[in-house]
Amino acid sequence: VCTRSLLPSITGMIVVIAVNILCIIFLVVFWITFVVDSVFEQNIGTWLAGLGILGLTLFNGLILIVANLVVDVLYAVVDPRVRLS
Repeated sequence: VCTRSLLPSITGMIVVIAVNILCIIFLVVFWITFVVDSVFEQNIGTWLAGLGILGLTLFNGLILIVANLVVDVLYAVVDPRVRLS
């Protein structure tokens, strides 16, 4: 197997997985906000939406950082010319 062809595949695979995780989390947060707002009918959902968006943004950044770290480590495993130092 040619290692040069594996590098773009690794990057694409990790990015697709990270984006799918982020989309699922995004949908769950807004679904929970909608349910809470429907149950209490006191605009609590608006307050929760603000907190949810802040938390979601922080979590999205964390997932992207971890995905980039995984890609860098996999590059070092696939291509011995890349060093982890």
